[in-house]
Amino acid sequence: MRIAVDIKDAQLRDLDELSKQEKRSRAALIREAIDDYLVKRSKKSEGDAFGLWKNRRPAEDARRVVNALLNTNIVTTAIRRDVAFNLSPCAATL
Repeated sequence: MRIAVDIKDAQLRDLDELSKQEKRSRAALIREAIDDYLVKRSKKSEGDAFGLWKNRRPAEDARRVVNALLNTNIVTTAIRRDVAFNLSPCAATL
């Protein structure tokens, strides 16, 4: 597919020079540059998501959240109901 892109004169000169050095067309160099950029960009976005947690300690955070939830009546009641269900004779036959 063809597209029109405006680039700076200096970029065009550098692209032409690289094209001559590598004996490749401008189009081939531009396609390669786009592919490289897209791969780099997708890896960066994956890293950004995990980067939010890079200074965190997951086990400590999870423990803190579980303890906070256990201290609420809603979760404690739900856990008691679940334990009671699992210990009932009906649950053993499931």
